[in-house]
Amino acid sequence: MNTGPYFLSLQGGDYHIFPDGRLLIAGKHDLDDSTRGFVGQYNLIWFSNEGYLDTTRVHRQGNGTNYFVNALPDGRFLCSGTGTIFDGQPVDRFFRTFADGAVDTSFHSGVYLGNVRRVLPMDDGRFYAGGNYWTTQVENDTVRLARFLPNGELDPTFTIPHFATEGDVSASHPAGPFVHFLRPWTDGQLLACGMFSQVNGEERPGICILDSTGTLTPAFSGCRLGPFTYQGSTTALLTDFKVDADSTHYYICGIFAGYTEGEVEHPEQRFISRLHVGDISTGISTPRSVEPQFHIYPNPASEQITFNYDLTTAPKNAALLIRDITGREVARLALVQGQDRTLFDTRTLAIGTYTVGLTNNGQHLRSERLVIQR
Repeated sequence: MNTGPYFLSLQGGDYHIFPDGRLLIAGKHDLDDSTRGFVGQYNLIWFSNEGYLDTTRVHRQGNGTNYFVNALPDGRFLCSGTGTIFDGQPVDRFFRTFADGAVDTSFHSGVYLGNVRRVLPMDDGRFYAGGNYWTTQVENDTVRLARFLPNGELDPTFTIPHFATEGDVSASHPAGPFVHFLRPWTDGQLLACGMFSQVNGEERPGICILDSTGTLTPAFSGCRLGPFTYQGSTTALLTDFKVDADSTHYYICGIFAGYTEGEVEHPEQRFISRLHVGDISTGISTPRSVEPQFHIYPNPASEQITFNYDLTTAPKNAALLIRDITGREVARLALVQGQDRTLFDTRTLAIGTYTVGLTNNGQHLRSERLVIQR
């Protein structure tokens, strides 16, 4: 990107990759494209799938830095950063844009400090937001995880959990604990990872599972991360959580040195660990529905495609949503109980790239790319 005359990277931020390989980057970067009128520092910048500035897009700028950008299933974006003006409009520090980057003025979160790091969308327009941030909707307290309504108001049916850290870890991070990663769990529950050791007063090792009301479940109780110190900074943080293909192991990764489960310490574990599903005495069942399996063939397609799915991972209320590259929903198919495949006539779709998303009870579970060509 920096080899061309039009772009110079400055303050790094988040990014989003589109199904066709195009890229949207956040942060704060210099543009010098006087031919198309983009000169100065910009916060949302589009690139082609070859790494060049996308000349079909309007790059957007504000008075701060966009550190995080989260794509929504309908093509819009939720952005979080330090600015109060974006694209000439006053915004909260957590705001929403349309698919083209223009400000969506119907959304107001009230966030005035901190950052929303990760968003987990729900099919009904609500979403979970993890990070560490302050909003006018909550008095005198930092929010690490909340559920929002589509207009930016907090969902009153979700009780905001209290996260805490201990000892040197919190001393090294004045902002305190934060939620860094979110993923759907079984039965409408939510898994959250980040930098925290306690949730609602109970010990948790940077991982917790909450039910749909925000109530903490017993999962991962008695487990603990060991802190890692590097150049004077001490951290115990999980940044990601994966389940292997046959659902026999979990993989956790982050910044930690040592892992404790119950009374057993594993001081040799650091940065990446594999946990046996059956050996965790926390009442966690094998999360087969966490990684629902479905396949599309043929792909690329011309006239018809088959969605083949594993019935053991297809929840009762699951549906397949097909969206074009702008995020517009073009088709919705309910998965039929008792069948392991669904046919769809693609002759109604234009040539191009689409995203097929699997949802269940409002939660987005998995996405696959679909290419239509003739």
